[in-house]
Amino acid sequence: MVQVHSGLPDSMKSFILTILTIFSFSSIASDSHPLIGTHWWADGSIISITNCDNRLCGVMEHIFTEDDSDPMTILDKNNPSNLLKTRPLIGVRLIDSFSLNPTKGVYKDGMLYDPRSGKSYKGKIQLLDKFTLKVEGCIAFLCQGVLWDALEVSYNDDGSRSALLLRDKK
Repeated sequence: MVQVHSGLPDSMKSFILTILTIFSFSSIASDSHPLIGTHWWADGSIISITNCDNRLCGVMEHIFTEDDSDPMTILDKNNPSNLLKTRPLIGVRLIDSFSLNPTKGVYKDGMLYDPRSGKSYKGKIQLLDKFTLKVEGCIAFLCQGVLWDALEVSYNDDGSRSALLLRDKK
């Protein structure tokens, strides 16, 4: 229980308690969540999962190319919107608006964007173990999924990044 100095007016006590409550819940939501702050290897790209307005989202952070071309030149060409076809895939949310709280281990109530088809699907995600995330897009009750592998991404002094599959970490 938080006690506020009794010499303060009641309105100030309420304000302080409200601020303390907000900070304690935001700390719990961001620091202890098993997915927030994680990186995943997904079909030649790195996806980072973060907290977006108290919902889970996953952003395309990097794309590996065979010819070492600039990943920012890879565009969202399959998007049905002509306005979005010219945007780089880097920075696009592939996971959007999933609940922070899983139901029986499954995160629901969100959308998945598939840049290969340019379509969005209702979806669900599930942390199978500390190395594997199951990502499923659904149409009605039919779901199809892929497995993503956990990465450890480190930032080097020169600004470059290194990534290692957590499963391979010794």
